[in-house]
Amino acid sequence: MKISRTFKIAIVLLGIVLLAGSQLLHAAPGEDRSLQAAWEAAVARGGYEFTTTIQQTAHPLPKLVNVGLGSKTDNIYIEGKTDSHVESMQMKLWSDGGSAALGTGALEIKVEDGKAYGRTDQEPWREMDDVTGLFAPGQDAFGFLHAATNVVADQQASSGYTIYHFDLDGVAFASYMRDGATAELERSGQLPQSYELELSPHFVNMAGSGELWVDDATGLPLRQIIDVQFPPDKYEQVDARITTDFANWSRPATAGGVLAGLIDGAFTPAAIARVQGFLAAVLGGMIFLAVLMQYRKSRKFYGALALALIAIMVIGPTLEADRAQAFIADQKTQQATYDERQQARQRQAQWQAEQSAPPADPHQNPLGDTPASANHAPNVDATPTPLELLFDQLPAYDDGTDSDGDRLTDVDEILTHTDPANSDSDDDGLSDGVEQFKLGTDPSVADSDSDGIPDGPEVVGFAYGGQQWYLNPNDPDTNQDGALDSAECSYDETSGLVCPDTDGDGTPDVFDDDNDGDGVPDQLDAALDTVVGDPTTGLANNRFQFEINDLTVDKPVYVDFQLRPTDPDHLWYTLNVLDWPSNDRDGQIQRVPDTTFYDQLSPEQQQAGGSDPQLQDGDLRLVPMLEIEIPFQNGHYGNLPVLPGAPPIQASTPITAWLDTEATQAFGINVRKLDDTSGTLLATVPLTLVEDGEGASPVAFSGRMFYRPITSDFGPTQQARLVWMVEMLTNTCTPVPDSFQPPDVPEQQRRLVWCDDAANWQENGSTVVHVYEDSWVLTGMSVREDHGVEAAVIYEDPAFTAAQSGYTPGGFHDDNLWALSQGLDRSLMAGRGTTGIDLTINEIAARWDKTQNGAVSDTDRWGIPQDALYVDTFSFDQQAGMMAIPMTTTKQILNDHFTAQADAGGIQDPTLMVVRE
Repeated sequence: MKISRTFKIAIVLLGIVLLAGSQLLHAAPGEDRSLQAAWEAAVARGGYEFTTTIQQTAHPLPKLVNVGLGSKTDNIYIEGKTDSHVESMQMKLWSDGGSAALGTGALEIKVEDGKAYGRTDQEPWREMDDVTGLFAPGQDAFGFLHAATNVVADQQASSGYTIYHFDLDGVAFASYMRDGATAELERSGQLPQSYELELSPHFVNMAGSGELWVDDATGLPLRQIIDVQFPPDKYEQVDARITTDFANWSRPATAGGVLAGLIDGAFTPAAIARVQGFLAAVLGGMIFLAVLMQYRKSRKFYGALALALIAIMVIGPTLEADRAQAFIADQKTQQATYDERQQARQRQAQWQAEQSAPPADPHQNPLGDTPASANHAPNVDATPTPLELLFDQLPAYDDGTDSDGDRLTDVDEILTHTDPANSDSDDDGLSDGVEQFKLGTDPSVADSDSDGIPDGPEVVGFAYGGQQWYLNPNDPDTNQDGALDSAECSYDETSGLVCPDTDGDGTPDVFDDDNDGDGVPDQLDAALDTVVGDPTTGLANNRFQFEINDLTVDKPVYVDFQLRPTDPDHLWYTLNVLDWPSNDRDGQIQRVPDTTFYDQLSPEQQQAGGSDPQLQDGDLRLVPMLEIEIPFQNGHYGNLPVLPGAPPIQASTPITAWLDTEATQAFGINVRKLDDTSGTLLATVPLTLVEDGEGASPVAFSGRMFYRPITSDFGPTQQARLVWMVEMLTNTCTPVPDSFQPPDVPEQQRRLVWCDDAANWQENGSTVVHVYEDSWVLTGMSVREDHGVEAAVIYEDPAFTAAQSGYTPGGFHDDNLWALSQGLDRSLMAGRGTTGIDLTINEIAARWDKTQNGAVSDTDRWGIPQDALYVDTFSFDQQAGMMAIPMTTTKQILNDHFTAQADAGGIQDPTLMVVRE
């Protein structure tokens, strides 16, 4: 009877345990029932095949240690299959965007019996840490759905599937990951009983969104897309896109199938171990209960029990404290290891930055005399990512095998995206080891710096002038002059590397900061390899003659000139203010008062400080101008802008009768007649200084001539010359009034007396008193015909933004704008179709303006919500009309859509995006 009661108590305890386990097993997470149904259907099937692409980008934070570093993107491609019923997963991983790229050079991973194993190229399996967490949290590809919120369904009726859009809740995901980690630590006995894991800030502060594509016919997932942004750490901020496609789902389970699955799952080593542990615990409990019932009245038994309990209470906390200390020490060790990895990566990044710097000596062989060695640089990936756990463990499998003899082991080749069977994976003439450890170039890309010349020819260099010259394979512009190496050198496999020396000064263009020797550095030169005129003697007769053919009628034409005096010191004369002596009452130039250009300014201009401090220095200055002579042709207006309804032009026709002076004066251009009979016109174009940014030294002049022809015939050849206009403040003695002195005094004497008084002199204002011609060369010239511009201003609807989860007035709410901007960038990089511009301004408005896009699919909107954006479009006859957008349009948009809302607690810092075509 006593044994029977003991057995009944044990059965009750066992039932409670099994019931609790059953409830935990069948607890259903998720908020939206439709999404949950798809999730449950996937769980019920259990087995499927998948392909996953992970694109992960690390953005360096703006810190001193990151100077010179750019964003780095890692691409991981995974193929595999999983079966949750037997807790197994198998997959192959390539770190180069696809299995076809590297063939057998993959890392294989399998998860079975609760453990993860890895190997490369059919090597023996070795146990490793579980690395599936990024794309399949908790070994579950749908683990991210634990954090899904704000689920919105978008049914693609014509495609037979439904897309569920959702946001990711960082706190919910952190809780899910914390619970999984807690269970694993408790299972392994590493977590002290009194300890509770905190939520990881890395996941709590995570932000992101996702999509789950569900087959309408089967209710099973087809694709899952996760976009996640992790919070920044000390050095960088990481974001990732994880795209997983599902296929070949297991068939729905039948009764026999369920039983077979249970039997298969019950006899895995992990399941057997769990059952053994559970049965041992139950059996131990039953034995203890039986002994307790048998000897419950024995004083000796209770004495022994009391001693045992005391021992447990005393020794147990001590043992638990030791375990807690071991746990804390283990966490500190892991943190120290992580910090060391971060520091190592920073050292590697700095080393690579040094390798990318232009060589101080173009004649120094970048290969040197020492063969490439694996000891030349730290073998650490430059930028840490959430996949670092995987990459950091790969060297553990490295047995030193180097199949192709390139000084990179086969495991190294997986890390560097190269081919273990080819010593020159990118066929650029350099071995992978030399590129990785000696040069710092990319051994998987033939042209590391994307300058159009392969790395090999850049490193081998070329011979010129009895010397060998070497380019920098890590810099697309070896001499930093603003021109790609491929623009200053040509390369083909037949001729090799050919680098000309345009000015014949003994320095090839690719190392010359002034290719054509015109005195204008390449970075500022409008024509790198061309100069018209001799830089020493100038143009013949100081004139440049030109014609412009094939112009379109009634379209604005802008002709930009860049020029340089043969005497570069003259550049410093520009607007240099001098002081003419005062009280000069004789000759053609008369100057009496000691006033300056500053005195000519209005009180408001003076109060603002004037436009130039030199204005107070005097009353005379030199002004450079480009003077363009336009010969007369009967009925031809010289391509100048003409007023509507202007009369037919003749040599005697006044300029004001036909010239659109408002258009010419907008560019500071003044037009006058050369004389009274020939009809030849002179147009003076103001010149501005082109200054070297490094030393702020003037190197050239630039000026813009404006035309708007009314006929396609350019007319007679025009010619330009460089002139200096002497601009000066002059005075004139006012007329002598009749009341001054008796009328019988001679007029000449009366005037001398009157003009002897400085108060009787008046200012004539600024006047050109003389024109000097200068010797010069044309360093560059460009012609642009303006066919107008279409533009759009795009901004988020403040009402839509305010309705979103997590909205705060002081935040930056421009996610949809950035998504559109990145999409437009990708569209631009993809190239233009044969029919013209792929995405016009009108098409952008039709797709994304909330007032027009009601019938546009989510796919054509690139996933941007239908009612998220406004697109205001504008059309201007000239590109100069774009100036109205920042000056007028944006102000109007802010007033119409944001000002009132901001005053009422709406968006405080709206973002506007301007697109032009």
